[in-house]
Amino acid sequence: MPLTRRAKRRLILLFGLGVIAVVGSLGLWNIQKTIKDGRAAQARKDGMAAAANGDWQKALPDLSLAVARKKDDLDALLMLAETRSQIPAVSGRHIQSALNLFSRAADLARVSDADEQLLQTALLGKARMEVAIGNIKILQRTALEILELDPENDQALRYLYEIQKVRGSFLPRRWELFARGRWESDAAWLQ
Repeated sequence: MPLTRRAKRRLILLFGLGVIAVVGSLGLWNIQKTIKDGRAAQARKDGMAAAANGDWQKALPDLSLAVARKKDDLDALLMLAETRSQIPAVSGRHIQSALNLFSRAADLARVSDADEQLLQTALLGKARMEVAIGNIKILQRTALEILELDPENDQALRYLYEIQKVRGSFLPRRWELFARGRWESDAAWLQ
């Protein structure tokens, strides 16, 4: 059965309204995305400035918004992790949260071939949180990874020294460090 002129006009009108609705929806979505991106960029700027000034309470929500919007922003992620570690939470949950953020930053730095300094910063922050939690086994792996990047990193060497001291399995390379069955000094070990 052929369509009448009236039916054809209705179909064309219906199709036109559908196209207008789709184009309008895409336009609104694009405008909303642009607004959210602008807010996230401003939040990143404000959060980085607040964290640089030590205003951790102000920096936390801004950096959280910035990282939620742009998950591959390594600088903002590192600053968020540091900020999170500075604001105590109930039962020390801030330490685990900061550890997760530093781990995520280290993973992102490895995958994105970022500057080794950023990877080292992420690993040092991760190691600090592992010390706070008391996770010696993972701390040892993290310290060794830091030493692969920088074989003379004092902090990583101190972590390894403390791990061995806790375990009681640290033997010196130089036997002259023994003095009547005791260590000469802790400082001698770090050299």
